Amino acid sequence: GLSIVKDLISMQNGNISVSSIWGKGTKFTFEIPYSIPDGEKVSEVGGATQQVKEWKGNTANILVVDDNVMNQDLMANILGYWGFTFSIASNGKEAIEKLEKGGFDVVLMDIQMPEMDGYTATTKIRNSLNSQIPIIAMTAHAMSGEREKCITMGMNDYISKPVDENHLLELINKMTASKQTEINRGLSFRYLNLDYLKDMGKGNVAYERKVTSHFIQRIPEDIGNLHAALKKGDHLTIKQIAHSLRTTLAIMGVLSHSVQILEALEFPEGDKKDFDKLIAALEMICDEAVREATTYLRML
Repeated sequence: GLSIVKDLISMQNGNISVSSIWGKGTKFTFEIPYSIPDGEKVSEVGGATQQVKEWKGNTANILVVDDNVMNQDLMANILGYWGFTFSIASNGKEAIEKLEKGGFDVVLMDIQMPEMDGYTATTKIRNSLNSQIPIIAMTAHAMSGEREKCITMGMNDYISKPVDENHLLELINKMTASKQTEINRGLSFRYLNLDYLKDMGKGNVAYERKVTSHFIQRIPEDIGNLHAALKKGDHLTIKQIAHSLRTTLAIMGVLSHSVQILEALEFPEGDKKDFDKLIAALEMICDEAVREATTYLRML
């Protein structure tokens, strides 16, 4: 191995040296003369230069599929440092179980694993789950044709192990950027207006996913409670729910379609005979908004 290292360094006009102290260890040092492009930021790390990237704060949710504990720790360290959320599966079977629950943006898939390998898992993800989630293959086999084989098996790209950090980040960015373009291209809703949600999210997909999920769950509950209160003649509860719905609907941009109904429920004039019609009209708007929100959640 050392002779190969020496040859590689010599081919790049570099040099390598060694120093050793009995009982303490051996230190190898090498230098390779490379020029740094004008305008590049570099930081000194252990005598070497490392490009500084502005990647902090990423919000993609990534599924790491690898049976090697050391590789799991490595990926957790890299992804955690750069601000990604992630989960880890130890084989293809666990990966499919996690993907069935949804919420992931990219899969980093090892090839050789027990129980179910990466190729088999990818085939099931594409066919059984009918999912087109981006899958980046990870393998220690840096052989010619390996990337082509991964693409043929349904994966989107390939990276050799141990992974190069910059290359990994570039691949993740490529996969998530294309997905965001598709989302933006497909945004056309009648009731939802997502400008406020996106402005408050500042690009945080996990935040958008969480808020949208809460909206989908909360709205039917509130509509059900309105019907129950109407049946009991509990006008105070109707007023309280109508007031609370203002904020919920405003966050998802639905308030403009329902504000007059909410005001009539919260501040009724005269008797309250029209409550049933008002609640029915509000329910129609909310049902459509929830359908649109469900569609949007699938796109995230």
